[in-house]
Amino acid sequence: MWLVPAVVLALAAANAPLIAPGSAWEKLAGGLGFGEGPAWHPDGYLLFEDVTNKSSGPGLTAPAREG
Repeated sequence: MWLVPAVVLALAAANAPLIAPGSAWEKLAGGLGFGEGPAWHPDGYLLFEDVTNKSSGPGLTAPAREG
């Protein structure tokens, strides 16, 4: 999942840095049917969901990645 191009354009138009100097882009997920989000939580983690791949199961029970 990459940032939505419209978000990138809006930040570029505002001359706001998108990522910290020296940082690199990192793909967080792939193969999403209809990814929604992303939303950054104040506690320091990213939230998003894949609407078309929802199930009635318990969902994610542990972080996919920490750090």
